[in-house]
Amino acid sequence: MIPDDRSKAAWRRHFRSALRQMTPADRAAQSDAIRTAILDSQPWRDASAVMIFAAMNHEPNLLPLLNEAGPRHILFPRIAPDGASLSIHQVNHPQQLAPNQWGIREPDPAQCPTWEPHGVGLILVPGLGFGHDGSRLGHGKGFYDRLLASTSQAITCGVAFHCQMAPSLPTEPHDIHMHYLVSPQGWLHLRNPS
Repeated sequence: MIPDDRSKAAWRRHFRSALRQMTPADRAAQSDAIRTAILDSQPWRDASAVMIFAAMNHEPNLLPLLNEAGPRHILFPRIAPDGASLSIHQVNHPQQLAPNQWGIREPDPAQCPTWEPHGVGLILVPGLGFGHDGSRLGHGKGFYDRLLASTSQAITCGVAFHCQMAPSLPTEPHDIHMHYLVSPQGWLHLRNPS
């Protein structure tokens, strides 16, 4: 159901409610399907460096992709000391991730070298919701929009459960659109990424 109020705040409430209703078993099954779709995709096969994320509560679990890296460098974001941006780090083992002050698992900078944004080929992007027009709704902090603005050569792919998709979502000029969306239904090339 589409919220009557189509503001970002209303969509955030809508998606948070839908995510809370998912069972752990449903999240696990949909996460498995998402990882399979990623591994079967051409963008994954073509990329030598892929940035993924450690799932927060109610996000698709991509961590097993570390075991499928093959010749690829697997990268994770980390909230920078300035608290306003993300840095990128190469991770080789899940043990190199540790919870930050918000409980989000991030790379340990003592073990994980920093990676330059222009060297990333594919970025798998979390969010609260994604539109089939390439729009993305995050949590409102702007971390990913700022990072993606510095990685314009990378392919961006939103990662979503079934309940996180909509025809379109409200955007602002600074919002970065996705090239693709991957869900349990597979890999979708979006209509109007900008």
